[in-house]
Amino acid sequence: MIERLKEAILKRDERAVWQIAADSWDDATERPDDAWPHMIEALAVADDDSIGAIATCILEHILEHDFSYFDRVEQEIATGNIKMRRAFLLCSRFGQSKLPESEQRWNKLVASLQGLTPVAPAVHRR
Repeated sequence: MIERLKEAILKRDERAVWQIAADSWDDATERPDDAWPHMIEALAVADDDSIGAIATCILEHILEHDFSYFDRVEQEIATGNIKMRRAFLLCSRFGQSKLPESEQRWNKLVASLQGLTPVAPAVHRR
């Protein structure tokens, strides 16, 4: 299922992207080792909306069911994967990611990422 996600992203078919991502929950949670490389490939070609679909429908669910994948998230971000950074920041915590030890790691990463990109106030020019 997730293999088709990259194709839909490349076709710029946002409706299909969201549908495929939503349909991929089971694949992502039951076979995260299989889902992970496809998710990384899809992120590589994803636009902002597609990153949202990947984040909330796939990455979030992987972390919900197997928080050991957080190590991979950290690795991807550390190696400069800006799209993984964006995807992670769109995720909410559920399941295993809400456990106290997971929450500490999660919050530490969020804080460090938010420190890297302070939001500048909007400048209005006339």
